[in-house]
Amino acid sequence: MNSHFETPPKKRGTEDRTARSLLFAFIFTLLLLVPHPARAQQPAATPVKPSTKSAQPAPVNKAAIAAAADAPRTGSIMGRVLTDDGRPLANAAVIVYAVGANAPPTGDTTDADGKFQVKALRPAAYLVQANAPGYVSADAGAEAVVPRLYRVGESVNLTMIKGGVITGMVTNAEGEAIVGATVRAFRVRTATEPNAFSFRFNSPRTTDDRGVYRLYGLEPGVYIVAVGGSGAQFYGSLNAYDGDAPTYYPSATRDTAAELTVHAGEELNGIDVRYRGERGHAVSGFASGNTGDAGLGYNTTSLTLFQGTSATPESFTFAGSDENNRSFVFDGIPDGEFTLAALRSLGNTGEMLTATRKVTVRGADVTGLELKLEPLGAVNGNIILEPPPKPVCAPQRNSALTEITVAARRDEKEKKNENVLPSYLRRWPTAANDKGEFKLFNLTGGSYRLNLQLPGDDWFIRSIALPAAAAAAVAQANAKSAVQGKSNVPGKFVLKNGERINGITVTVAQGAASLRGRVASAAEGVALPARLRLFLVPVEPERAADTLRYMEATIEKDGLFAVGGIAPGRYWLIARVDVESESEGEERRAVAEDAAERDKLRALAESAGVKIELQPCQRLADYVLNYGSTPATQPVVK
Repeated sequence: MNSHFETPPKKRGTEDRTARSLLFAFIFTLLLLVPHPARAQQPAATPVKPSTKSAQPAPVNKAAIAAAADAPRTGSIMGRVLTDDGRPLANAAVIVYAVGANAPPTGDTTDADGKFQVKALRPAAYLVQANAPGYVSADAGAEAVVPRLYRVGESVNLTMIKGGVITGMVTNAEGEAIVGATVRAFRVRTATEPNAFSFRFNSPRTTDDRGVYRLYGLEPGVYIVAVGGSGAQFYGSLNAYDGDAPTYYPSATRDTAAELTVHAGEELNGIDVRYRGERGHAVSGFASGNTGDAGLGYNTTSLTLFQGTSATPESFTFAGSDENNRSFVFDGIPDGEFTLAALRSLGNTGEMLTATRKVTVRGADVTGLELKLEPLGAVNGNIILEPPPKPVCAPQRNSALTEITVAARRDEKEKKNENVLPSYLRRWPTAANDKGEFKLFNLTGGSYRLNLQLPGDDWFIRSIALPAAAAAAVAQANAKSAVQGKSNVPGKFVLKNGERINGITVTVAQGAASLRGRVASAAEGVALPARLRLFLVPVEPERAADTLRYMEATIEKDGLFAVGGIAPGRYWLIARVDVESESEGEERRAVAEDAAERDKLRALAESAGVKIELQPCQRLADYVLNYGSTPATQPVVK
């Protein structure tokens, strides 16, 4: 979630400490009100029993516990916040969240050189965000899909761009200024993203005594501007226009609203709105279902009314926390088709109850809507860290289990606009605790694959084992699909709505290899093609369907590449133009996840004949791969 916070100029001593304390207290309060996936609680520690071949609970992970004991207890994340032209950004608030930790965020404020340092951080994976009035993250779109995570000891450079501005005047039919009306801007898409959910705390503004409004700090994209309506209930700024249906620029309903393209640092002037003053309708009802002892008293139910089946919010409100009164009401809703979505936290665990339904408003209030809250799916597992190979190789960094993140990726392509809020939540990873236990929740029914990010290049994933019942469900699903006859892909599981899968075991090994080098054109004077990507394909036929052994990496414009966390073994090496489509609104899918593309990749790699064998702990650098030829010789390793 993106948000801006106004911060005073940086001062020394008591005033500076007080300002920072107030800032982070405010942020934590907001996080309590609006559940943030990074605040998910780690699984409670439970006794670990010996395992058997029938997928029993994992054995005591002595190597993992020893590694955690040897890991540094605390450390720092430092870095700089810069503008897109390289200038330091002073007085920016830098917020640090620990993924999977039930702990408040912490942070720092940048100095005159844009530098910051967040100290006393325990080993974990951290989300690092910068906020400065009028600026937005240069990676805002990508971060919403796949958040960039950092570990203790790493240096971070955050780039901020000047946000766009929309300004104009609101008048009535007689041309008189409308004073005190709420004006909102909704980003509906970017050049590559069909839907954009960009709830920013500083976006709504009210018109001044001249009827003038100014919306600033807007991410680049295509926007619509609305005046009036109850969408500002989320911000507590109720006024006389909340009961009206929103008027969209220039003087339209939502269906005929004019779209505005906003570029970074650009100001759109004269976006004047002639206010229609049409009375809206009420949409009301109550939340029911599993809302009792599972949640704490202050965990209210949040409700969002989305326009049509899109991710553009029309209005936002809360239902009461009293078990006997979970009613809600939206005022000022225009005629149209909407999706109503409700969320409620289960205590402070990060788990959600959810419900959605379609709502049609046609010339009258809609009352008596019931939203029955139900739990989403979840999986529990354990990460086993194998002892290091002998002779023991020196680790590149003192990694800890708590730095491993685990996410669930939809195996099949999601349907357009499918259950937008749970879709937003499940993009976020969780983290293992110091015993290697992890829990993924807020998953709708479907087919998924585990996606793990390891903290160092010297660790790799050896295997992922499902419990018997879950493995049988995957085999049954495969039998009905186009992948019939293929080996099961490691980490794939099938989940029903509300189902819990327990006992997934991930084995992580030490002694991984790494490969660095460059791709050179085999023909002199011929440039490398754009979107070139490097692939490592396992040679052994028995590994043909083992996606854990397929590695890929981006090849930079200068031909450089780097791949870490490679399981020791033999690989074919090939560079080819990326065939996987990528957009700002979707997470990139590995080519090997598609059975047909995986077979094509293996055939191309085997035909090219570039074979490489990597030993445990090997750090192979300065490797040169010729693009455009098919050398069959084994590279010389020095």
